[in-house]
Amino acid sequence: MRSDLFHIQAEWGPREEDGAACARRLSRMLTELSDVHRGFTQMIVDANWRRNRAAGALPGRAAEIVPLLSHLRAYDEDLKRYFAQGYQLSAAATLSPGRYLSLAMLAGIPERWRLMNRVSVSFNILDSAHDDDAAALAAVTPVTLALISAWAPQTARAVSTRYGELSPAPGNAPPFVHGTWTAYFAPGTAMLSLAPSGVTRRLPDGGLLWCASDQPFDLDNPVHLDAAAAMHACLTAE
Repeated sequence: MRSDLFHIQAEWGPREEDGAACARRLSRMLTELSDVHRGFTQMIVDANWRRNRAAGALPGRAAEIVPLLSHLRAYDEDLKRYFAQGYQLSAAATLSPGRYLSLAMLAGIPERWRLMNRVSVSFNILDSAHDDDAAALAAVTPVTLALISAWAPQTARAVSTRYGELSPAPGNAPPFVHGTWTAYFAPGTAMLSLAPSGVTRRLPDGGLLWCASDQPFDLDNPVHLDAAAAMHACLTAE
C-alpha cells in the first residue's frame, strides 16, 4: 500500500438554506458515518471556524451543531449592504500518528452569489500496512453515499491524489476528472456514455454511482487502472 491522499467531495449549485437546515443535513451525514469509520465520532472543530472560540468536539445533534457554524456574509458595493453567503465548518480527527481524517462544509449559498456549495471528506494513507489505512479505503464508497444521502448534490467524486499525478487528464478536462475513480451524477444531470469497464449502480434517488471497481482502489492493480482510464476517457469526451 502506497502513501496517498484521498478526497471525497459532493457539490451542488446555489441552494439557500439557513443554519438549522445545514446543521440537520450535517447531523444526518455524521449519524450515517458514525458506523462507517470511528474517526467520524472523534472529530474536533477547527477553532478558526468558531469565531475564535476554543476548539471542541464536533457533536452529532443538529441543535448543538448550529452554534458552531460560521455564518458567511458578503458586501454588495452597489446596494451598500451585507447579504448572507452561506455557512462554513471544518473539523478533523487524528486516527494514528501521521494519519488524519478531515471534513469541510460550505453550504446554504443563495442564488445571488452563483457559487458552488460543497461538502468534503479527506484522509491520507502511509507507506505501510496499517488497519487505519485499510479501514479508510474500505469506507470510500459508504462515505460517498452518506454525502449524497444527506446533501442531495448534483455531483460527487472520490479522488486519489497519486492517481491524479500519475495519470493526468487532458488539459481541457474539467477539474472534476483529475484523479477521479468514483463519480456520482444526480437525476437530470446530463448522462454520459458509460465506459466498458467499471461498476455502475442506480441509487434510490435515481442518480448514478459509477466506480472504477467495487473493491478499494489499488494503483498496483492494472484492472483498476484500466477502468479508471476508461472513466476519464468518457468524462473528457467531446
